Amino acid sequence: MTVTPWLVSLLLLLPNLGPVESTISIQDTNGATPEIRLDATEEDHGKYLQGEKYTKKLKVYNDGKATLNISKVVGSCGCIEILLGFPKTIAPGGEGVIEYEIDTKKIKPGDSLKEIRVSSDDPHTPKAKYRFTTEVINLFRTNPNPVSISGIVDQSKESIVDIYSATDLGFELLDIRSRDGKFEVTENKLIAKDKHYRATLRLGAAEAARKDRGILDMVIRVRDGRTVTIGTWVELEHRPHILVQPAEMFFNNKDTNKLLEKEPKPVTKHIMVAATTAKTRFQVTGVTIEGVADGVFTADFKPLIDGTRYQIMVTLSEYQKKSYLSGKIIVATTDPKFPKIELPLRAMFGRRVRR
Repeated sequence: MTVTPWLVSLLLLLPNLGPVESTISIQDTNGATPEIRLDATEEDHGKYLQGEKYTKKLKVYNDGKATLNISKVVGSCGCIEILLGFPKTIAPGGEGVIEYEIDTKKIKPGDSLKEIRVSSDDPHTPKAKYRFTTEVINLFRTNPNPVSISGIVDQSKESIVDIYSATDLGFELLDIRSRDGKFEVTENKLIAKDKHYRATLRLGAAEAARKDRGILDMVIRVRDGRTVTIGTWVELEHRPHILVQPAEMFFNNKDTNKLLEKEPKPVTKHIMVAATTAKTRFQVTGVTIEGVADGVFTADFKPLIDGTRYQIMVTLSEYQKKSYLSGKIIVATTDPKFPKIELPLRAMFGRRVRR
């Protein structure tokens, strides 16, 4: 093989490359490190209406002699959004900008302290912290509070809500609506300018009894022209024609330990089954226990007000070897919508020593 002159020159230089690399490494470990500095560590952002969004900028400097690598920028709550990413690297002596947005809709009214944490490879300050305060102004209060709509499951239900101004900044309710469509706003009436509105909320019929939540959004404008959209929770309840209390029968250790006394007595617990409307009439025709061995529990019923209110009695007479039993209580009625009512039945046996 023919060796060219330039290759010979390169081979002669190779022994000197090791010491050069070693020198660079020693310089890096002898103080060439990044040093993070934030433009500010604490600030007061001032006052904002609840529902307003505003943006701020936070400058980040690298006062060190090596490149600063920023790995993460996070806010202390969901009200803080870091915009357009953040500077991943900053050269020695350089600077970068972190832009962020505050959504006051996600902050409770009043004075609030929040924080932004900047994680980097600065060995002395791996997590630089920036704290700020902001005062969020609540614009309204409602009566009732919380807002709710409830009624019989297969009927439409309405609720009247009074909405009052909570400040002297002016108060114009431009719009009010259901955010998620779970209910309707059928009326929005001005009662007193800058002070008081009254809304009517409507909840339609449902196929089954249940509880739910929806959000009522209000578009509010103050005198200086600022307009915000604020939401408040609305409790939604579709009640059955027949109410059962409690909705579960549970014998805990305190109950079952009574069966370990020297003179034990059966333990009986009660369930009330009652009509929830004046028009509802029904009869309880029987009570059975399912899911546990025969004879462990016995059940009976009696009318308190015939046709509208009944009492179910469930009795446990003997302590059981198993530490836990579960089954269900079946209440038979003459109501066509609720011919059979099922309730969970549970019992615990904690094995307390006999006295």
